[in-house]
Amino acid sequence: MIERRGLGWFCDFFLKCAWKGPDVAGFVYSLDARRFATGYPDTSLMDRGRMVSVLLQYLESRLPRLRCILIDGYPSLDPNTMLRQRVPEQIPAWDSQGLLMLSMSHCGTELSRNFLEYRRLKSLVYLDISDMPGSLEPHLAFPLRSDSLSNLRILKVRGREINDYTALSLFEAFRKQLWSLDLSWNKLTDRSLRGLAVGCLPLRTSSTRGEARFEVEGSLFYKLDVWDTPPFVRESEWSATFSHPHRYLADAPVYTRDAPATPSNDTCLRSDGRAKIRDDSADSIKERLSGAVGSPIPLVEEVHGLDICQGHGGITHLYLNGNRISASGLMKMLWNIPGTLEHFECDSMSFQLSDGCLPDWLSKTAALSGMLGAAHLFRPVFSSNLQVLRIHHSVVTQLLTLEAENMLAMGNLWLAETFLLPRAELAYPQTFVPDMNPRLRSLTLTRIPRYSAGPLIAKLVDFLRLAAIQERAIQEARVASSYRGPSTLPGLRHIRLEFEEDPSKELSWVDEALDSQVDLTANDFSFFGESSWTTSSQSKPPPSKSGQTTQSEKSAGSETEPNSGEVDGSTGRLNHPPYTDADAVDTEYLQKHVTWKGVRFLISVWIGSGVLGANAAINNYMRLLREPSLNADPVPASPCHVAAGVPPNAYIYRAAWEAMLAPVDMRVPTREDLATGMRDVVAAIKEYRRQTKAAAKAAGEHFHWSGHLEVVMKGQK
Repeated sequence: MIERRGLGWFCDFFLKCAWKGPDVAGFVYSLDARRFATGYPDTSLMDRGRMVSVLLQYLESRLPRLRCILIDGYPSLDPNTMLRQRVPEQIPAWDSQGLLMLSMSHCGTELSRNFLEYRRLKSLVYLDISDMPGSLEPHLAFPLRSDSLSNLRILKVRGREINDYTALSLFEAFRKQLWSLDLSWNKLTDRSLRGLAVGCLPLRTSSTRGEARFEVEGSLFYKLDVWDTPPFVRESEWSATFSHPHRYLADAPVYTRDAPATPSNDTCLRSDGRAKIRDDSADSIKERLSGAVGSPIPLVEEVHGLDICQGHGGITHLYLNGNRISASGLMKMLWNIPGTLEHFECDSMSFQLSDGCLPDWLSKTAALSGMLGAAHLFRPVFSSNLQVLRIHHSVVTQLLTLEAENMLAMGNLWLAETFLLPRAELAYPQTFVPDMNPRLRSLTLTRIPRYSAGPLIAKLVDFLRLAAIQERAIQEARVASSYRGPSTLPGLRHIRLEFEEDPSKELSWVDEALDSQVDLTANDFSFFGESSWTTSSQSKPPPSKSGQTTQSEKSAGSETEPNSGEVDGSTGRLNHPPYTDADAVDTEYLQKHVTWKGVRFLISVWIGSGVLGANAAINNYMRLLREPSLNADPVPASPCHVAAGVPPNAYIYRAAWEAMLAPVDMRVPTREDLATGMRDVVAAIKEYRRQTKAAAKAAGEHFHWSGHLEVVMKGQK
């Protein structure tokens, strides 16, 4: 019967029968067809998409009070039919209200150029047009030339091949009216991040950071107030070690004579740390706009007064997963925004070493990803409103992701953990720990390797242990607080560990191809193709199975002792520039001119005393300054640099510092290293949780964290 009468008749019949006539249909507030887009064969799904397309033509006459449309996941659905409204003669036309929510990701039809001009879309609060064909550029001109979409607050445009040019047009179109923006899986680079910060976020001068919490969190100050230069962190007696007795207390209420209901475009409000942030998920927004099952439908006046329908001075929820952003570009954005982000996601970022810092053994096609020395950017002194964070695991583990062609995935893991990690620990010793930001509630660590030689497991287990210590300390602070005392923060309550694919299956074909006694470093077989390996390195012993390689210990020992002829016998200093220069005699600083926008600034760059001491990181830095090319790019010392031994409030040469990451004494892994020296990280985490849970049940001292721990393998949701 459907085939004879057509899909249009079927949709009309569906409305009459399922919703008991047009009078009842006029009180439908939400159309959610998402569940019908899953679990069906492709042919059936195509038919269902066509049915929904026809149904959209009857919005004006049959669904006049409809507020929310969710039609995600139909490849054959054509949203443009919404523009071709049909009013059957037997059904009187209604005065339609505007739509508040439209979610149609993964629809297979390109939107027409005038789609956003449909009058019922002018009141949209939520719009999801992710993973659809066609360019987004034609649709950005409409908000610019009219007041349409002026109520839009949540925009999701994942997977639309948005480049920097299109992104800048988007930022110009919406400015600070959005509070949630999802730009994941596009083609953004660092060039667009500055436009994002300047166009869609409050000015840095209007900040949630202030001196009121200096004793607990520290404060920021700028010697050079320029985009490319980070601020210095002025630490209190407690803030550098995150140990202030009041660090778990929520902010006291702020009383003003005329407090605005919402922040203006250039005003930042700091949350007290206890109130949960707004939920921008489709289910949550639909429920708030059209009512939950069993609850009354909110009035239109009530809906427009909801916080999700208000402006919040710019973006507070930002998603940058799967783009072409670098770690340095992301860090620049974070230190230049005023701390208003509440939910932030960036699952991976490229890690680029300065020119001349790439180690000889790393092939030109190899890529590094992750962040080092950036943990302080997620402290309240920088990110005071942050409650939900999804970031590359290196922020916690210091372990970069190495991807090189002609290498087994397991070999990449072993090399990164055995030789890159000890150097990262030397140069960037500070990692993110729970007490660094007790206002953070949820942390997701992405791209975690499935296998480890030991150090990665130790770091993840230690992080869970510190989360348990924080949990217990907050409980004690809550008990110690009087009835009328200040409220305590909830602390970290959700940890999600996202693991990469299991690479162990690669070893099976190696076992089949080679005799068990053949070393994988033999000339007739190589993991590494044309990468530059030295034969002398192959005789080095493997790292200890405890997970702590001898590399870092050997570095700390040899790098604190002078080599023959390296030190001037009369002065005790290194006998190479800059310590032999006339202007560097008897001083630890060099005067350096920097230029920004045509203006010259004079700064003092710290070069160290030139005398080798017990600090291996500082010794490395001073030795590397012999290379003129590394005496470049002076930057303020971050808290991570200070933790490594740099004086506070000093400038250092970033190029020389990053050059420390290049490891020495490399060797390729043997089959034994990969087959027996690598442990399953997931199994180790589960075993640790089993032990701590048993200790907690025994009612003795334990380190069991009772929050919600998720372990997710790649490909799972």
